[in-house]
Order: sequence, then structure tokens, then C-alpha cells
Amino acid sequence: MPHEWLRAARPGAPRRRPSCSALSLQTPRLDVLINLGLSAEPPSFLERIARVVEIIDGEPSRRDAGRARFKAYRQTGLSPDTHTLQAS
Repeated sequence: MPHEWLRAARPGAPRRRPSCSALSLQTPRLDVLINLGLSAEPPSFLERIARVVEIIDGEPSRRDAGRARFKAYRQTGLSPDTHTLQAS
């Protein structure tokens, strides 16, 4: 154990027990995820995310994967919004 090594390096040092603490045992929440993944499955940690941003182009396989994620988001109770952007 590292604390034993320190005691050996400093003979006569006061005997102290190492302490460990955790600030939080909860998994942190994420404010925003910018999802650049190409999978049709939503992120596995979706319940920890407050907002998901995805940019989906017109390529058929990426568009289909985005539609599948959109459906999955709805099935989990989310109400996703879509914004269609036009090239200028």
C-alpha cells in the first residue's frame, strides 16, 4: 500500500490512515450532447442528458439512422423538435 511505503521512507512519521472520500456517488447529468454518431440507436446514457443536438444531412443512410433515433427518443417519452435548414 502506498501509505506503508511513505512510512518506510520516513521512519518515525506519525501513523495515519489513508482517507478516501467521494463527492457524489450519483452519475452526473449532461446539459447537452452533440451526437455525431451514425448509429440508429440513441445513446445508452440518454436518461442523463437534458438536451440532444444532432445535425443530419441528406445522405440516405444517415437520414434513416436519424429517423430511427427520433422514434426511439419518442418511445422514451421525449418530445424531439426538428429544424429544417436550407442552404443559402
